Formats: sequence, C-alpha cells, structure tokens
Amino acid sequence: MSHEPQPVEVQSLVQGYPGRPVLNGLDLTAGTGVLGLLGPNGAGKTTLLKTLASTLPPRSGSVRLLGQDVSDRHGLRVARRQLGYLPQEFGYFPSFSVLDFVRYCAWLREVPARLARDAAVQAVERVGLAAVRDRKLKHLSGGMVQRCGIAQAIVADPALLIFDEPTVGLDPQQRLDFRELLHDLGQSATIIFSTHLVEDIAAVADTVTVLSGGTALYTGTPEELGGLGRPDSRGDSCLERGYMELLTGAAAC
Repeated sequence: MSHEPQPVEVQSLVQGYPGRPVLNGLDLTAGTGVLGLLGPNGAGKTTLLKTLASTLPPRSGSVRLLGQDVSDRHGLRVARRQLGYLPQEFGYFPSFSVLDFVRYCAWLREVPARLARDAAVQAVERVGLAAVRDRKLKHLSGGMVQRCGIAQAIVADPALLIFDEPTVGLDPQQRLDFRELLHDLGQSATIIFSTHLVEDIAAVADTVTVLSGGTALYTGTPEELGGLGRPDSRGDSCLERGYMELLTGAAAC
C-alpha cells in the first residue's frame, strides 16, 4: 500500500545533548488541521517545535516538512518559505512599527515584494492590531507584542504554522479571538501548537499529542483523551482528567 505524504513527518527523532537526550526516538505525523501538544515541563515540547521550525537541526532521525527533507539545503529553503513560527520568546526591533515588522518578516520568508505589504496589512488586521499598525513595537503592551508575533507567523498564509505557548500574555477575549483564528487557518494549513492550557486544546485541536520523557506518549482526538479519565482522576474537565490519568499511568510504569 502506498504511503500518502503528510505535511509533517518525523521519524526516530533524537534531539538534545550527548548522553542526555531531550527527544528520544520520537515519531510524529501531522496533516491539515490543528495538532495540540501537551506535556509536563521538560517533556520536549519546545525542543520539538524548534526542530520543526528548522532552528535546531536533528541529532539523528528524519524530518520532512511539506514534502521536503530538511537535511537537504534546498529542501530546507523551500520548506521555510511556507513555514510560520512563533517561539515562546521572539526577537523584534523595538523601533520598528507593527506593520514594518510584519512586512520585514514576510521578506525574510521570501514573500515577493509586490505582495508583502498587502499580506502584512491583512495579517495585522487578522490579529486586531490595525488601529496601531504604525505604532512602534517599544510602545506596545505585552499582549499587543504577542499578537504582533502571531501576525508575523501567519503573514502570507504559510502552509505550516508552529506556535509555542501562543496565548501567553493574551487576555480572555484575545485568547478567544486566537482560537477562532486557529480554527479558520486550520481549514487549509497544518498547525502545531504547544500549551499548558488544556482548555485551548479542547477548543481548537483536531488531534492532541502528549509528550512525556522525550517520546510521544499518546496521539488521538481530544475526545478520546478525555475518555481515558475516571471520575476520581484529578482535573476540572474530562480532558484534564484524561490527561492527568495518562501522565499518572506513565509515571507509574
């Protein structure tokens, strides 16, 4: 039976330091839609996302993004043109305006100059910053800076979007807006995001992967994960109880 390529294909990924791997033989695939990453601190979520964003080369194993082998220089460049990434802490130029920063990030991704400005305007509007698009980043609130980071990731509609703790610094209304944005983008793009907020996973993720000990402990739908919980499991929702039950079981092994 032929294998249909997926936008993200990771096989036997090892990442970390000699004698102290952070990811240890991890396998992961992701298709169109939203994949949420859960896991305790130190599980390897950020390391995985850095690897998928091509900022951290694998120590061993294979990573294919959007049909491209990222160990090949040409393939890496092709993939990066269609990849948007928001790390936990992203660097920016404080003296840039919102619009100029997002347009600059579009240029870095090799968006054609004739399209970059309109794409930046649209991205800024989608995150609710149109009214401050000419304001310098150094004069923005923390939540506005975070939304600017989201804008630079989504500019020009990349096919693969990677977000690391994207709702940090957002107020409840902005979190709801971001969830709606993820839902809309996930209709045509592949989105992978990590969070400690289980309710964000429940609201928008089509698939959830739980990392523990450097490997994928579980992959399935949020509903399936919630079904692993028991009435006496810790947590305030079905999904939290299923997640905690899974981690408790893994710790006991």
